[in-house]
Amino acid sequence: MNGKKQNTLATQVAAAQERLRESLGASVFDTWLKSLSVGALKEDGTLTLFLPTRFFCSYIARNFADEIERAWQTVNPDVKRIRFEVGSPAFIEAGSKSEAQEVKEKNDEKHSVSA
Repeated sequence: MNGKKQNTLATQVAAAQERLRESLGASVFDTWLKSLSVGALKEDGTLTLFLPTRFFCSYIARNFADEIERAWQTVNPDVKRIRFEVGSPAFIEAGSKSEAQEVKEKNDEKHSVSA
């Protein structure tokens, strides 16, 4: 990722976090939302956010999805919806893979047939 895109993303993350901290309060933000990691923004406008556990993921999706979506849409109008996932962002450009990608590749290798 080039420096300009990283700076833009870092600026957007900081702005979205500040909006959420103001709207929900510092205590709620620090307890529930501080652990959010930003993934990719897809062409269809879906922004993927990662959380460390399934519990956090489901709780935040149920209780804070609307506020998170509004904050991100204010910061970046290209964001149309938010998707929550357990884990951490895969930095494909840096060459690392997510755990899900590695498991899929291992399963594909097991089931592939050589001629």
